[in-house]
Amino acid sequence: MFLALAGALRLAAPPTPQAAEPPPELRTTETSNEHFVLELRTPSGAARSSGAAKPVGVARWLRRASEGRVQLEFEARFFDENLRVHQVETFGPKGRELVWREWRPAQGRTLHVQVEGGVARVVEWGGLEALRERWSAPADLVFPLQLVELARGGTAPQAWRERGPLRFDPLGRVYERVRIQAQAPDAGGGLALVREDGSSAGVFRFESGALASFAWQAGALRGRAIGAQEYAELLAQAESAR
Repeated sequence: MFLALAGALRLAAPPTPQAAEPPPELRTTETSNEHFVLELRTPSGAARSSGAAKPVGVARWLRRASEGRVQLEFEARFFDENLRVHQVETFGPKGRELVWREWRPAQGRTLHVQVEGGVARVVEWGGLEALRERWSAPADLVFPLQLVELARGGTAPQAWRERGPLRFDPLGRVYERVRIQAQAPDAGGGLALVREDGSSAGVFRFESGALASFAWQAGALRGRAIGAQEYAELLAQAESAR
């Protein structure tokens, strides 16, 4: 489900880097642990209430900061597919690092990206051999969780609303330019990430700095904030049903 909604892997080469300013630094003084239920919402008008949404998984969004080093972590579990997705982004004196992992029965994929000194080193495992790439990293390259945290903290540059940064896509192993747009209150408020072709790259709604809901792109799959106890109960129910 997740891979189908996110799209098939794209193996296109990265675009030619352009001169641009680097993204702002992440704040290094906050720690958080947010929990979500992943729901599929049916398209009918009568099914727009939260009670009509079908829980299909759970997710966690973590933030750790210590001694000038920031780590962002996102973990999602999809019940029916027995699929787990885990993404970790680390920022510190030695550069930026992204690790993406997917697990499902008899199948898996791991992607490692290291950005340092204007160079990106990419290694992917999942087949018989590892795939290795090395390319120049544009100054405005950002990782997915990093971009959301900059928007959450209000430190995303105003210029990104007109011509956004280049966001790395772990699924396709490419990066794409996205703009940050504020959503109208009648559309739920929050921030939308929009690709150059006008398609959605994600919608994120915050309440008092906390992530209240999100969607990776246009579609029926949504994440809604819940408490830690409800998260644990949903996960336990899924585990007992296997």
